Amino acid sequence: MSEREESEMIEIRKMFSAIKCKLTVVKEKLDRNAEVVVTLKKENMLLKESIIEQDSRLELVEKEIRKNNIIIQGVDDENDEKEEKATEKIQNILTKMEVKVDVEMDASEIRRIGTYKPNGNRSILVKLQKWKTKMEIYKLTKNLKGSDIWINDDFSKKVQAEGKCLIPYLQQVRQ
Repeated sequence: MSEREESEMIEIRKMFSAIKCKLTVVKEKLDRNAEVVVTLKKENMLLKESIIEQDSRLELVEKEIRKNNIIIQGVDDENDEKEEKATEKIQNILTKMEVKVDVEMDASEIRRIGTYKPNGNRSILVKLQKWKTKMEIYKLTKNLKGSDIWINDDFSKKVQAEGKCLIPYLQQVRQ
């Protein structure tokens, strides 16, 4: 082999050696990154499980908070209606239903839900102090027949969405 060929071979060996070193460094970095990815995946799974657990706890808390609430729909609405006026309307409805409840004493809050729209009726949220009072009201909802007023539970948005998904099945079963 000539001197030139030998020097080229030496150069090529140096290049291969440098490439080998660089590949080793890249492989080590790749291995470390793979370990980090595995660790992050484990942490991610733990966080997802924690979020699911927190969501279920939050649902239970929200359900507990709303268990004494009722939503009354179909009550005439006025622009800039004050809480006192809504309270008076609810008391009149309950009196017509023959429910022996003093709204001033038995309700912690009465307010319209949403924004006022002309020719629309916003629902009224009634936060009752006792579940027993709510049940008394429900027992006498039959006295609302023939009116445009109805009373519902105060469900979370998630439960409302699930209920809306079930409406087509309900209609199917009714037919």
